[in-house]
Parts: sequence; C-alpha cells; structure tokens
Amino acid sequence: STIDEYVQGNASTQEAAAVTDFADKPLVVLTAGVGSDATHTAAQNHLATLSTNSTHRVVDDATHEGLIADQTHAAVTTQAILDVVASVRSAAPLDQ
Repeated sequence: STIDEYVQGNASTQEAAAVTDFADKPLVVLTAGVGSDATHTAAQNHLATLSTNSTHRVVDDATHEGLIADQTHAAVTTQAILDVVASVRSAAPLDQ
C-alpha cells in the first residue's frame, strides 16, 4: 500500500499542478514564516491568486510542521479550515 500511495501521489501532484483557477471558491493559503525561502513564498502568493475569494496568511514564527504540531500554530490552521467552511456555508466571502 505504501508503494501504491507514492505512485498515486505523483499522479495527484501532476493533477494539482494543472489547476489554474478556483474561480470564487474560498481558499486560505497558510505559509510558515520559518524556513520559507523567497521561492516558496512566491509560489504561495501565486496560489492565493487562483481564487477571487482567497486570503494568504503567513504565520511568522511557525515552521511547516508547527502549523499542525504546535498547539498555538495548529489553532491558526484550524481557524483557516473553519473560515473556509463558514464561507462555503454562508456563501459569503472570506474575511481578510
């Protein structure tokens, strides 16, 4: 199953890379401030432009792992998910 996961992961990555527009679907892009170089930050900025209903939130003192493993930073991640769900349910734009 691990091999299958990696094989499918490659296909999923290619499929995701082909997405060029999310229209007005709510999208929150989270970026860890620690360990994100200029190239990664630019890619994250571009990702946020794929939806007209998006926000890009940089968590300055978080690492990538910290966005899910650190209680304080995981709360930011959880709030981003809740914000997207609320936007979908209410058909209202995301709060910036």
